[in-house]
Amino acid sequence: YQLTLGHDQSLPAWKGSVGFLIQFYGRVKSEVAGEQWASTRARNVLDLYALRKLTPNLNLRLNLQNVLGADTRRYESAEDGVDTWLLSSESQGARSLLLSLEGKW
Repeated sequence: YQLTLGHDQSLPAWKGSVGFLIQFYGRVKSEVAGEQWASTRARNVLDLYALRKLTPNLNLRLNLQNVLGADTRRYESAEDGVDTWLLSSESQGARSLLLSLEGKW
């Protein structure tokens, strides 16, 4: 499963908005009996942002992505008779910060 929850709040006094997006990913398991097996563990990903309108055509945006540092780990195995292959992969949960100037023309 994947559940997504987000919220965006306008801040008129600050001439901008703030918001968040959180995604909940459930554990995934699959299997073909005697042949293949795979598993990906559950994880939660949280992104935050703040936006400020500098002029009617210019915005300043701050994005914080993967605030919780969620990583992805996947384990797989495959069998053919007496031969077995194993694969394990891990994607480190990189956090990122992006400050951008957005313009319209």
